Amino acid sequence: MTVLRIRVLRVDPLNTIGWAGIGYLSGPLAVRPGSRPTVAPYPIPHRQIDQHPDRQFTPSLTIASFVATRPALTCARSHFETHTDAAFAAPGRPIHSDGEVSGGEIAHFHPDGSLHVVLARADAAQAVDKGWGELHPLAGRTAGLPATYVLLYSPRNPNEVAVVERLLDAAAAHMTADA
Repeated sequence: MTVLRIRVLRVDPLNTIGWAGIGYLSGPLAVRPGSRPTVAPYPIPHRQIDQHPDRQFTPSLTIASFVATRPALTCARSHFETHTDAAFAAPGRPIHSDGEVSGGEIAHFHPDGSLHVVLARADAAQAVDKGWGELHPLAGRTAGLPATYVLLYSPRNPNEVAVVERLLDAAAAHMTADA
């Protein structure tokens, strides 16, 4: 895909106007402290380039640890990040139509601790509007990316890890709901 075509396809990563409906978050999100990190100007790979956690902070949350305590999920190689694992609905579980677009992938982490996740529209809007992430620039446009394909920024401390885990739970509920 040429650079010009990609620029034409780009979505505004912070525009969630009109995104309402069913959400799966357990209560409202707090506003993420501080400014948003800088995200690379190119859509692939879609990565934040600053505001990474201190080297002394290693979050215990991984795809494997997340999936291990949730029987409705399974871990397999990511369709989008072929060098890492992702969370999927367990075999035989019905999946939301967003899962049909993403090949069933719910979320995957990047080496910097940020992650891509598929959320319900109301939850994606809350994550973006409260500063926890932004839409992928090609979300809903190409490459099997659902419209609610969100980059969640790297958690910088245990409180932010807890918020990311809430967002992962909401994504899992969205994708495995009988929708």
